[in-house]
Amino acid sequence: AAAEEAARVARERREAEMAAAEEAEAAAERLVAEEAAASAEAKAAVLAEEAAGGFRFDVVSAPRGAEETGSWSDALEGRVFEQMLAAFDNYPPEEVEALLAALVRAAGDGEAEAERSLLKLAGLARSIEALPAAGSGGDGALAADEARSLYSQVRMWGKDGERWLEGR
Repeated sequence: AAAEEAARVARERREAEMAAAEEAEAAAERLVAEEAAASAEAKAAVLAEEAAGGFRFDVVSAPRGAEETGSWSDALEGRVFEQMLAAFDNYPPEEVEALLAALVRAAGDGEAEAERSLLKLAGLARSIEALPAAGSGGDGALAADEARSLYSQVRMWGKDGERWLEGR
């Protein structure tokens, strides 16, 4: 009787483990299906935007804060250009404008790396614009260090435009 009881308990345990494994597998399959549907929706939105002749940052996979930028606009381009001018203080404004224009053109043509550079530049521009408010608390040296760091990053991402400059 004890052996039968032990066998029954073992069988019930195996059945419970199998049921739990099946449930976990079903949950994983549901999650994969939901992610695929979300990805398909995002891709359809991107294709529609591209068909309209523009581009949109992929906010599904973009870094935190990117959702604030959304579609590239003239206003956003102006903000980025201002920060690039400050960062590229040893470049003529026409060259800075050419770098940014090359990035925008390449992103519009579907170059993912150019889009990524613009996304980073947009985020950096927002960070730089937020510095005076953050630095007004009293620590000007810290804000100046942060500004130097951010401008260095703007130069790095802005130089990516050289890859798509015409005539180079």
